[in-house]
Amino acid sequence: GLRAYRTADRMPISDFETRGGMPIYPTFSADGRIVHSLNYVEANLNQWDVATGRLLRVDPIECPMYLVGIPGSERLAIGGADGTVRIYLEALSPADRRIPALTLRTPGTVHALAVSPDGSAIAAYRGDQEPLAIWRINAPPRTSSLVRIR
Repeated sequence: GLRAYRTADRMPISDFETRGGMPIYPTFSADGRIVHSLNYVEANLNQWDVATGRLLRVDPIECPMYLVGIPGSERLAIGGADGTVRIYLEALSPADRRIPALTLRTPGTVHALAVSPDGSAIAAYRGDQEPLAIWRINAPPRTSSLVRIR
């Protein structure tokens, strides 16, 4: 399972309720009060309250492989086995959460993601023999324009 610790004294803050498969790629919300993680066995995005460890939400996500938060925003990026990078808003209702704010496409499975420190670009690792796919992403997320960097 997951456990949160204070960095100052390394004391546990909370243990997180888990169910199904092991949660992977935990990432904090922009305000630090929520932890998101993937369960790619059950194809879910999980959301926990940091203070209590209580599981708040489980949202179905298509083909999840990798999760990363986008700095300076309330957005999450999820790389998929289907070659997509979907960007979601954290605060959406469960019905709206199923619809990404932005979908990027690349051939092959997305094995890992990285976001620039300012949140303006995202890179997808697609395997040893493939070049990185890199896109510029602009705010606000619902009107983002994309430029493919070669």
